[in-house]
This record gives sequence, C-alpha cells and structure tokens, in this order.
Amino acid sequence: MRNDLVQSTPWPRRLWAPARVRYATSLSPNEIVVRLADQGQGYAAPQDGNLSKIGYRTEVTPRGFKLFKVAGRFLGNPPRIVAVLDATTSETGAGTLIIGEVRLPYPYLTMFCIVWLATIGTALLPAKGMFVAALILWGGFGSLFTLAQRADASRSVSTFVSTLQTALGAPLAIRLPDVGIPTAPNPPPQLPNSPLFRSRIQAGIFLGGIAAFWGGFTLIGLMQMLGGHAGSPGPTGPGEVAVLVLTLIGGLLAMTAQRGLLVRMTERTVPMFGTMMRMVMPGTLSDAARKLGLNGPVVAGALYLVLVVGIVTFFGALAVR
Repeated sequence: MRNDLVQSTPWPRRLWAPARVRYATSLSPNEIVVRLADQGQGYAAPQDGNLSKIGYRTEVTPRGFKLFKVAGRFLGNPPRIVAVLDATTSETGAGTLIIGEVRLPYPYLTMFCIVWLATIGTALLPAKGMFVAALILWGGFGSLFTLAQRADASRSVSTFVSTLQTALGAPLAIRLPDVGIPTAPNPPPQLPNSPLFRSRIQAGIFLGGIAAFWGGFTLIGLMQMLGGHAGSPGPTGPGEVAVLVLTLIGGLLAMTAQRGLLVRMTERTVPMFGTMMRMVMPGTLSDAARKLGLNGPVVAGALYLVLVVGIVTFFGALAVR
C-alpha cells in the first residue's frame, strides 16, 4: 500500500522534491484541512527543545493545502521547517483525491542559488585565490547544507504519509480518477496566524532599513573597487559620506524593526542565529513587501540581487587592493 501512495518524482525535479504522494479519502477538502489542523501543533510547536519532537503546520492554498513539517527548538533557536507537502485536492463523487509533492522549503533553494551565484561571481575577479576560497567556503559548505536538508526531506516522506493516515484514516482501496480542476478547501477558523507585520509602518521601516543597509554596502564596495583601480584613494568626498550615512541609517532602521519582529516570530527578545537568518529570508522580505502593496517575490529577488552584487564587489575591492 505504501508503494501505491508514494512515487518518485522525475529528474531533475527529484533534486529538490524527492517524492509525490497520491492519497484518496472519503472526506471533503474542508474536512481534510480541519483534521490536519487538529493533528498539527502549529508553527510554535514543539516547545520542549527536543529535536526528535516534530510538529506540523497547515496552510490552505487556492489549489489545496500545504503541510509543513517543523522540527523542535535547539539552543534557543526557533523551530525550523524541515520539509513541505504541497498538495492539491480534487473532489469527485466517490471522495477526494490528494496529490502532493514532498519538497524542500523554497528559502533553502534560494540560499543555495545565491551562494553559488556569489561563488561564480568571484571567478570574474583578478585574484584567482578568491575564487578558490569562495568555492570551498560558499559553494562547498552551502552544497553540504543543502544536501543535508534534501536528506531530511527524503526521510520526511514516510512521516507525511503517516500523518495523513492518522488524521484522515486509511486511504480508499479504490483508485479515484484524476480531476483536472482542483477543489480548494475553506480555511478552518483555527488556522489563521498572526502576521509578522501588523501595520504598513512596521513593514516600511523593516524593508527600508534592509534596502538602505544592503544598498549602501553595495555602493561602498563599488566605490572601493573603483578607487582601487584608479590608484591610491583620495580624501573622502561628499558622495562617500552620503553613502556611509545611508548605510548607517539603514542599519539603525533594521535594528529598530528587529525587536518587534523577534517577539512576533519566537516570543523572545534575544536575537538568536536562527531567528536572524529567518528575518532576512525571502519569505520575510516578501511579507513586508506585500504589506506595502508591492510584489513580494520581485522585491525579495531585487534585494538579494543587490546583496550578491555587494558581496562580489566587496571581495573584488579586497583583491584590487
């Protein structure tokens, strides 16, 4: 029965999505998300700091639902998403067909692409030793981290199937036909999560601070690189002072928004490494942009492009000097 429920995804998609799950149940899509919400423990769970303790969080989508597998807290860091079951629900006369894909969380894939883009960017620098160092530190360790997350996602396939069986009961013995149009469930009342940004002012301060800080960092790297190519640097001009002030203001704004954001994320006021990483993840930047009425993925992608350029120019300035 387990082989009938799980199938491997084709290459190259198998690199980040190890398996697909096909599950037939007599419940309606609304009943499915309600039972999964009762089975899950929310993003803040588990609370006891035990890494073997696993929680689940359900999110309703226009095509079905997403079931997030969340690992326990460790050294004060917030729970982290291990894998995602991204599923569509299609209602038929005999029941509901769930077709889901177990995959890595997209932030991990985004960070993997960013570190490799930065590594490739260092190959354009005159000093080849910089590329070798980046290849080892960024490309090597970044790839090892992603492979470890991919292994976690593979191990999560069986736990997702067990969670579906526990919440929904045994799958139907009959094979339901594929339905072209998914049936979107209604969000149950216990699912809403408190937003990370409660007002446009909070989102604006956070996003503006990050944009000013990363943008100023990039401009400083460009100025240092151009000054290194021109020869010995001259006295600090008004433009450089303005960029330094911009970077300082951006850092202060980001630190101002940090305290409230930390409380809403983890109910803690002490910044931990995991929380700091989550604060600058594409998902957090997208939430802030959407709160301001902007296109979240586009804004997050543009900011990360600025960051990558800043990293490359920073090391380029060191190589030039």
